[in-house]
Amino acid sequence: MAAEREKKGATEAEKGEAVAEKGAAAAKEAAGGRIITLESSSGEVRRVSEAVESLSGLISRAIEEGCANNVVVKLPNVAARTLDTVLEYCNMHAGPGAAPPDSAPTAAAAGGSSSSSGVDTAAAEDRKFLDVLSLNALHDLLIAANDFEIERLLDAICQKVAGMIKGKTPDEIRATFSIVNDLTPAAEAELRHKYAWAFDE
Repeated sequence: MAAEREKKGATEAEKGEAVAEKGAAAAKEAAGGRIITLESSSGEVRRVSEAVESLSGLISRAIEEGCANNVVVKLPNVAARTLDTVLEYCNMHAGPGAAPPDSAPTAAAAGGSSSSSGVDTAAAEDRKFLDVLSLNALHDLLIAANDFEIERLLDAICQKVAGMIKGKTPDEIRATFSIVNDLTPAAEAELRHKYAWAFDE
């Protein structure tokens, strides 16, 4: 069993390195070659090109402060697996032919512009990307997107979570997100009375 876990961990580490190397190599060509080094909470290092600067406020600031090529940006809240997911997302949207950064998922809701099909495509790509993640992975990605300041990814995750909540009762929401109801029946009744407008069905 331990050997299986070690083998799985090694495979995931190799996958993460491959994702980072692929993104860094492709983006290095497009961006002129400056590389930012990121370190996960477990000490694993990934290198990314400045091409993802358009997506991430963190990387944009790192470049402005001269961190390219010589400084490691430590990410104490981001595990290696989550970092790999963030880099995969960035590579998907910062690579050649990717939708422009201003075509965030929330723009799709605004409707009818000539570029709405491109926005719809980008939003569909984001939904597809997030649909394969577990609830725990989605939570970790939300924290990482916040740390990286990737507004587009934050918006997409929030839309996914809103969709998971929409039309559900409080008990169904608790079940979906494994939230323990710590209210006594009396306290819950008092809240339902005090905020009756929120419980109208």
